[in-house]
Amino acid sequence: PRHPPDTTLIAEYSNVKIIQADMERLEPGEYLNDSLIDFYLKWWFNAKCSEDVKEKCYAYSTFFLTKLRALHNRKESSLDIYNKVRNWTRNVDILKKDYLFIPVNEWEHWTLMVVCFPGKIEEQIARHPRKSSIPKKATTPCILYFDSLRGNAACTSQAKIIRK
Repeated sequence: PRHPPDTTLIAEYSNVKIIQADMERLEPGEYLNDSLIDFYLKWWFNAKCSEDVKEKCYAYSTFFLTKLRALHNRKESSLDIYNKVRNWTRNVDILKKDYLFIPVNEWEHWTLMVVCFPGKIEEQIARHPRKSSIPKKATTPCILYFDSLRGNAACTSQAKIIRK
């Protein structure tokens, strides 16, 4: 018989709570969950990163892409989707950041998407209407996808949602 998860509070950091059931996810053969990923990202970003890094970077919650995917799957317009997720960064100007870190969970496997230089997208399009004319040393906006299993099918579909 299944026992209910142990909800004993173990730690809390930046509004993310870790309970005993989450700690069990750290055992060999278990999968990490969203609470563990969020806790680590917030702790790493707030406690370990320099002020310079904090100024240039933003780390999204694990729930951000889940919400974005759900809205995308409902075939909502880009403007409607933006209006529904803009409060997630209401105190942060993401277009002034150099890097946006977006945790991705696909089939119980965690990966990381990094949007580089999001504020430069319109600038690059205006300066270089043809992609091939972008100078090699330019600060080129792009999306990097880090996956220990080297998967790329999920990368393509997630990047399309972010670009929209």
